Amino acid sequence: MEENAVGKTTGGRSTGDGTGEREGPGGPGDTALLHHAVDGCGTALRLVPGVRRWAGQHGLSLATDIVPQVCLAAAFCGGPDRDPEALALTTRLLTWTYALDDHSDDRTADSGSVAETIEGCLAVLHGAASARAEDPPLVRAFADLVPRALDGLAPPVAHAWQEEAAALLTGTLRERAWADGTAPPPSLAEYLDIGARTIAVALKAITLWCGLREPDLSDRLPQLLPPLARAALAVRLANDLSGHRVERALGIVDALTLGLSVADAEDRVRRHVHECADALRPLTSRGHRPALVVERSARWSVRLYGRYYAGR
Repeated sequence: MEENAVGKTTGGRSTGDGTGEREGPGGPGDTALLHHAVDGCGTALRLVPGVRRWAGQHGLSLATDIVPQVCLAAAFCGGPDRDPEALALTTRLLTWTYALDDHSDDRTADSGSVAETIEGCLAVLHGAASARAEDPPLVRAFADLVPRALDGLAPPVAHAWQEEAAALLTGTLRERAWADGTAPPPSLAEYLDIGARTIAVALKAITLWCGLREPDLSDRLPQLLPPLARAALAVRLANDLSGHRVERALGIVDALTLGLSVADAEDRVRRHVHECADALRPLTSRGHRPALVVERSARWSVRLYGRYYAGR
């Protein structure tokens, strides 16, 4: 028997997806897991209408499965016992990141349009501009998110959020340049450094921390940020493994096109998740909520890419 990132006891056989989770054999352990799943799904369902309204108000075009997916991610990674209102900001942020990714990957959108959107978002992030009615929808939506995310945060946490948001934006622009062939292909190390930020795992986790209001969060950042970086690397590689066929057809660079083998990528995913969980154990064993958010984010996303997106 072992305890997982949600503090539930599990047993049975390995799921084989690199997360370290186990499939329950039935009995009391399964009952606890079932209650956790129902609580998470219930929270996610309550979040869906608000996210749809917000996306519609800001003119964001999304695939039909994105809104339920971001609501489930927020509920399970943030903790199914959280008030949906405390998770609303994260669902909006994740919706925005998916819309940004779709815009950047859209081969019918010219690179100038992508650059204009990203430069507008960077200006909003750095306080150099406010959103205008004529700005692209992604800029207007981001302008709604930034002050809500930074409201009341201690300076070190606010800085971490802004740094991750900036890295996501500049990294997305770089990835578009690689796809367009206007920048030389990156090395594997450069790709992973940028790709671990554009996958938005760290930005999601820090946004989830925003609603926790943990009094020691600033002091704990040195213990939280390195494992969070491991989580982001694991998720980036899991994303590449699941989406390689589709992204190769679109000309999108990923770790496999840069020479990493499937076996090596899978091994790195397992190692990064293990090292993330190991580093967080002194905190997660005491139920420290921001640390639990990090581990859940790694396990949730790796599992999702391995199951839901596999082969798509």
